[in-house]
Amino acid sequence: MPENVETRVAGYASLHVTPLRWTRSVGEIAINITPEWRSRGLGEGLCAEIVALAGILELRKITAQMVADHKSARALFEGSAFMWRRYCRTGSKIVTVIAGISY
Repeated sequence: MPENVETRVAGYASLHVTPLRWTRSVGEIAINITPEWRSRGLGEGLCAEIVALAGILELRKITAQMVADHKSARALFEGSAFMWRRYCRTGSKIVTVIAGISY
């Protein structure tokens, strides 16, 4: 790569799992896209890769948490076949928990 080229992270996705017996078949997905890369399909692509990874890991459920009024995040997960299961309050902000795809 040429020295004068600046590289920056446009976004990332992660899948968190734990070896605890009662939660080892559940993963939590996290996706973050920088503002200048939003609405370009990067989040959808990363989400699809994480869902595929969850299938390989034989997870039964994937969850995600976000502020309830984060419309673009909700649209991303709803468009990826996630289903809204529960809403809960954390302090003054409402956090939405999404129960994901079952395999």
